[in-house]
Amino acid sequence: MKIRDLNHMLNGGKRLTSLLLIAMLSLSACGKKETKQEEKTTETTEEQAAEEQADASSYTDGNPWMDSDLKENITEGLETSPTDDFHLYCNYDWMLSAEIPEGYTSYNTFTEVYQDITANSLAVLQDDNIDSHDAKLCQTLYNQCLDWDARNEQGMAPAEKVIDDLEAIANIDDLNGYLLSEDSDIFVSPFISLYNDAGLSDSSSYVLFIDGIGFTLGGAEEYTDRTAQGDAVYDAYKELTVNLLGRIGYSEADAEKMFDNSISFETKLAEVSYTSGDEMSSDYVQMINNPYTMDDFCDEFTNYPAKDLIELYGYEDAKELLVANPDYFQRLDEVYVNDNIEEIKDYLIVDYITSVAPYLDKDAYDAIETAHNAIYGSTGSTPDDEVALSYVSTYLTEPLDRAYLEKYDSTQKKEDITEICNSIIETYREMLEQEDWLSDETKEKAIEKLDSITVNAVYPDKWESDFNDLELSEDSFLESIELINTYLGDLDVAKTNGKVDPEIWGFDILETNAYYNPSGNSINIILGILDGPFYNEDMTTEEMYGGIGCIIGHELSHAFDTNGAQFDKDGNLNDWWTEEDYQAFTDRAQKLDDYYDGITVWGDVNVVGEYVETEAIADMTGMNAILNMAKDVEDFDYELFFESFARLWVESTYQESENYYLTQDVHPLSYLRTNVTVQQFDEFYDTFDVKEGDNMYLAPEDRILVW
Repeated sequence: MKIRDLNHMLNGGKRLTSLLLIAMLSLSACGKKETKQEEKTTETTEEQAAEEQADASSYTDGNPWMDSDLKENITEGLETSPTDDFHLYCNYDWMLSAEIPEGYTSYNTFTEVYQDITANSLAVLQDDNIDSHDAKLCQTLYNQCLDWDARNEQGMAPAEKVIDDLEAIANIDDLNGYLLSEDSDIFVSPFISLYNDAGLSDSSSYVLFIDGIGFTLGGAEEYTDRTAQGDAVYDAYKELTVNLLGRIGYSEADAEKMFDNSISFETKLAEVSYTSGDEMSSDYVQMINNPYTMDDFCDEFTNYPAKDLIELYGYEDAKELLVANPDYFQRLDEVYVNDNIEEIKDYLIVDYITSVAPYLDKDAYDAIETAHNAIYGSTGSTPDDEVALSYVSTYLTEPLDRAYLEKYDSTQKKEDITEICNSIIETYREMLEQEDWLSDETKEKAIEKLDSITVNAVYPDKWESDFNDLELSEDSFLESIELINTYLGDLDVAKTNGKVDPEIWGFDILETNAYYNPSGNSINIILGILDGPFYNEDMTTEEMYGGIGCIIGHELSHAFDTNGAQFDKDGNLNDWWTEEDYQAFTDRAQKLDDYYDGITVWGDVNVVGEYVETEAIADMTGMNAILNMAKDVEDFDYELFFESFARLWVESTYQESENYYLTQDVHPLSYLRTNVTVQQFDEFYDTFDVKEGDNMYLAPEDRILVW
């Protein structure tokens, strides 16, 4: 399990994202670390308490606004004003009373809606009257996860045989023998990731995507220039590894050495891998666009058995490959030699035990939660039923979605949201027509793309599989997970060289989120976000515009941000801009980057504008489209509209989590999604009487609307 897998959907506050490739995530979460923290607290002296108070107060010195996402920054008696800090003004009472649930890294509007969806989903899993195969499949996995008696009885035994097999590896030939065996364990890393997805140059057909491993410490940059965040992850995972391997019989010294060997091996690969900055850059899609034939790719290897592994996994007939990072595989082949066998073996053991631990007994799972809390600053433990649900939603996504729809009819929502989306698209067209910095040639292409956007509302009408052929283990939760993984792998192999079916969405409709998919040129406004302040049938027009209206506008705008703008109306990576227009576009985006670069979050920590560029463009452009719609509404209540928008982004979180988002997430921090967005519009200034000299004021010539 890697750092990017650790912050899973247990934290219901999901952030809006433009989607290129949708991948499943694994789970995490609590235990010993909290006990140590409690012991330390009882010994704290007055001097230490004063130092801690000083440290806490240091996070209030943001410019132009304090980071009001941080729970520790929200205290009694803060003065608020819409002209000083609009986000704080709208959300102060909520922030002051908010309690972050145990096991969560944050609490926000997304969490609130997620908890409602969770309650409904649990009702599905606990309803014996739903007797479909989908429901029974989900209920079986759910109950197996909750059966701690059975899992505790097995203890670490399911992992011990795999560890023994890995320990028996003495050289590269032995390693090849294991990895190429039909008996190799599904949780043992083969150093390569294989999956079919829509091609970048031709999105109508599947190509085989080939990528490397994720890294324990997070971004590849942590291996060459370790940050405080990287240190926290290193310490947490080292403690986790010592705990888990100790239960199998390794000494603390041996386990620590194995962990360090694992990090040493990862370092060799990380040195040539993409950094977090690369992955968050709008240029990333160009970086990973490296087409190969099967022969050309496999001929690159002297040591690593790429061809045999691809054949083992069933992808040998793939006609077109897309290799995310050729340098990674060149380095893998260089280090895949006997001189490194001890490091490689230790990497495999450490990676395996930390990956499989969530599926073992309670002590192993608690060790995972302890690591999670140490990294993200969270406390306590997520309720077992929510943990079990998250496994079901991750591994049995379609069956759970269908079972949910059996119990909760959503046909009216589908009609309503489709209608709202189409109305916003009409307004968006008018907005594009009025862009005076675009030539007629590019404007025509942009409108063509807009008119070609597919609206995927609430739930799909077609599913990838009925899962009728999937039967779970009667004896073991872990075995059931492995059976599901094999089943899902077979579904993916069956796509090889096939045509993409746009009616199959390929993601969880119960997630509290919304997406734009560049390769499908589709906006996806799914069931899981259609509740609370985002959408309900009793909303006023202003609340609806400030809620789901801005969300839909946001997703539409991803078609024209610095990532989506590289894809044409058919979802293909294709330059449809004139050279002059694209330069003007990038200049406007750079102005946005520069403004965000100047925002101080706390101390000497600033936002990196390039990281948040695409999401910030979508936030602002989405609101611009909705404000254009508002012009046609008689007596439109702009105050209610802006306050409804601010309510979307209210959040309470820990400093550790906030620091993670600053370096690893493409979205602006929540308080900035409110304040920077509303700063761009005259309607905001007029409504709240914001004038030059006010903290919320941004001079017209300094505003950063890209569209």
